[in-house]
Amino acid sequence: MSISPWIQPHVKLPETGAITSFLFARKSWQIFQDDNGTRVLVTTPELMDAWVRRKFIDPTCVRAIKNHGKILYNYFLSPARYCLSPVKNGDISQDYTTAYSFAMAISSSRSLDSRSDFTNGVFSSLHRKILPVPTTTGPRPHAAGQLKEMGEEAFRNPDEKALKAEGGKGASLNTARRNDETMLVNWLTKGAAKKVGAQPKLGHLVRWLSPEQLSRVLKSAGINAEGKLRNSRKGTPAQGKEAAGKEPREGSIFKPKEKSPPSKRSKEPRAPRPTRFSLPGRRELEAFFNEHIVEVVNEPERYRKMGIDNPSAVILHGPPGCGKTYAADQLVRFLDLPSFFVNSGTVASPYIHDSSKKISAIFDKAIAAAPSVLIVDEMEAYMGHRSSSSSQQHQVEEVAEFLRRIPEAIDKRVIIIAMTNLLDFIDTALLRQGRFDHKIKLDLPDRIDVKAALQSILAQRPTDPGLDIEPVVDKLVRRPLSDCNYVVREASRLVVRRKQEHLDQEVLLEAVKRLPSNKLKPDIGF
Repeated sequence: MSISPWIQPHVKLPETGAITSFLFARKSWQIFQDDNGTRVLVTTPELMDAWVRRKFIDPTCVRAIKNHGKILYNYFLSPARYCLSPVKNGDISQDYTTAYSFAMAISSSRSLDSRSDFTNGVFSSLHRKILPVPTTTGPRPHAAGQLKEMGEEAFRNPDEKALKAEGGKGASLNTARRNDETMLVNWLTKGAAKKVGAQPKLGHLVRWLSPEQLSRVLKSAGINAEGKLRNSRKGTPAQGKEAAGKEPREGSIFKPKEKSPPSKRSKEPRAPRPTRFSLPGRRELEAFFNEHIVEVVNEPERYRKMGIDNPSAVILHGPPGCGKTYAADQLVRFLDLPSFFVNSGTVASPYIHDSSKKISAIFDKAIAAAPSVLIVDEMEAYMGHRSSSSSQQHQVEEVAEFLRRIPEAIDKRVIIIAMTNLLDFIDTALLRQGRFDHKIKLDLPDRIDVKAALQSILAQRPTDPGLDIEPVVDKLVRRPLSDCNYVVREASRLVVRRKQEHLDQEVLLEAVKRLPSNKLKPDIGF
């Protein structure tokens, strides 16, 4: 039965161009496209209200279509560079960037709803969500006064009651996770997983992803990738005589198992990823990263509404040992995005033009994997003043390459963080707004930061219950943060040599004495 479009061609909604295409339709939603390539997801008011209420969609992104005071439909926009399509029978492009975003959408959606079936949902890469669609819908009311709240039961698996009767609440939760695995694997393999069942051939079927990319995609969706990427033609031992004649679950990436008594182990959902980044020892930088980077990544739809698609590029500068590289590494680990590095090991070359080509290649990879993070270490080696008398032709080319590629990468959702000890050596064209908007100076730490850093490091080691770190903190104030690591590591070595069990104040103070003197200027030999 055909479904009539809710919006006619050439109609312009607020903030859209003229509607040109009617792409997909179900009972409670339809997707259109305007002449700018922007897709418009139009839903019944009760479905959009349910998404907003359950935090799948930010209410600031939603618009209402009204006619004489009556709410007909609600809608939101997805720009052309984002994917908006039904999971089943949609047109989701199969590339690494989309696959990674699709997997992250499964994980973030499951953290909001542990039991709904997402198989018939709508994938929105803008919101990083799989939007659940009700399994059954009644007649659609038109007047605002007739709206009925769509309860969570409308999104449940139809077989959930039977599953509960058989195995309790855990059975329905496990079924939801298996549905997620089946949905992802069938999409990755274009349905081929249904034919191979439990055979461990996923890597063979998904040749458009490298093994490393496939592993990252699976892990991002909350699926254990270990042992699922082999390209074996023969069955595994678990698929021998014991497994013969057993029909594996459709699309499952798990090997069939022999019957065993029900496990008593708790199978609670994974704890959601923390939303706030923590950086002990650098409280001001921690606050900056959370405000300017983490929030933009975690709440893209809210910032997108105000024209902010991606965090601005950042320079961290300060004396050696103040924690620049450590801070960048910790942020990359927290964001869990693909990361790329520009340093002497990746782009240095004695040949003219070669370094600029390598820099361009790294930018290409970061853009292809976006959203991603690009780290530039010791940036003065590649971005020095072009007017300097010591500048060589290859350095001029490298600066020009960065000038050209940085705005492009930011526009393509690449987060750029650069580090240097010598900010005055950087070409002024790179320091202006539009390339690096933020220049954050990291000074030697004060007492509060030293104490926080020391407590964080000691928390990972056995310490004496009566340990007082205040005297140790006094010795480390205004010294590089790397000295905190040195002191604890040296003290730990002394503890092992003396066959002790805990770090105490005495051994920490002894390790402090082994630090080199904190000279402002090195000896020059005469």
